[in-house]
Amino acid sequence: MKMKKLTTLVAIAIFSTSAMYAETTFKLNAAGDAYFVTDNDKIGFKEFRKFAAYNPVKGQTALNHAFLIGRVENDQWKVNVGAGFRGDLLQLHIEEANVAVNLVKGLWIEGGYYIPSLTADVDYTFDAWFSGNSLTDAFTSDYQAGMGLFYQFEEPGITARLRAINTGYVNEENPRYSNNRSTSFLIGVDWDIPKSKDWSLSVGTIIGNEEEYPAMPKLKTNTGLLLKGKIIDDLEANLRVRFATLADAKIDGVDTSMGTALSAQLMLRYAITEKFGVGCRFAYTIDEDTVVGLYGGKDHFFNPVDGANNYEKTNGASGIDLGLSFEYRPLESVYVRLEGNVLIMSNTTSENAKIFRTSDGNTGWSNTRMEAALSIGYNFNLYELVK
Repeated sequence: MKMKKLTTLVAIAIFSTSAMYAETTFKLNAAGDAYFVTDNDKIGFKEFRKFAAYNPVKGQTALNHAFLIGRVENDQWKVNVGAGFRGDLLQLHIEEANVAVNLVKGLWIEGGYYIPSLTADVDYTFDAWFSGNSLTDAFTSDYQAGMGLFYQFEEPGITARLRAINTGYVNEENPRYSNNRSTSFLIGVDWDIPKSKDWSLSVGTIIGNEEEYPAMPKLKTNTGLLLKGKIIDDLEANLRVRFATLADAKIDGVDTSMGTALSAQLMLRYAITEKFGVGCRFAYTIDEDTVVGLYGGKDHFFNPVDGANNYEKTNGASGIDLGLSFEYRPLESVYVRLEGNVLIMSNTTSENAKIFRTSDGNTGWSNTRMEAALSIGYNFNLYELVK
């Protein structure tokens, strides 16, 4: 019922506004995907898979995401609204709700609620090349609420952005409150490279206190770089590099002056035909100072001791991801995707990296997990369909 009301409100707003601005562009996308995944980690019944933010449920068909996204813009203003469901909890969640107004030529003021991103990429699965995530996704920022300015330079295709933000979100089942005691700043530059095969470069940094209350404030920086485009007509590339620092990070249980974390991910996708494609992914992540933590969290992951039920805290997670995907698109807006991934944890202490069960109970552990997933997804522009 909530989703139906949201759909009606967004549709009314879009169609009523269209009568006022003839040159206004409208998009109302309905998108989602479902999946089945299995791996060789002998997790317990109803346990979520480790390091699997996009497809955590194993051995059963589950909903990954379902979104309704509205975008309206012209030369004077822009509005973005997105809501939907993420994961197996099936709870309605606001993804984004923001507006931008043109002040003078090229200069805009913006404000609202923004999807997690350091760079120009948007974290919706229908834009992704893989349905499953890699360890590098731990570097994605939290949701952002804030205001700022951005300036668009027409000739070189550059947009420069400065935004004051609070990060985090509120979920009644799993509280994670916005850090309103401190304001962070996002600085970003996006460049659509002219005279190229759709190449673009985006760089963004968030700097400020990102610690959740009541933890002691610590200065943190999180910087991302995204370079993507076509090498040749049928071969696309996507390179993402992220680097983070945290003051007074805990290393081996001792506060230090500065902790660091780094990740790099390279993806390639080749269109065999108009309907068939293949993709590959290599990703490397090192966060042994627990700067980023796992998917926004600050807790260390736990490691079994002597194959028993006792656990000890270790430093943060590091590892390598190797992925391969095959995709079939019967329609441009519908895909069926088969993919596999190998995750190799590589902490400084080899025993600390053995977090995957190789047998029932606590008798065998490994630092490697192999997985396979089948997913089906869609992305329709409802406005174009009913216009």
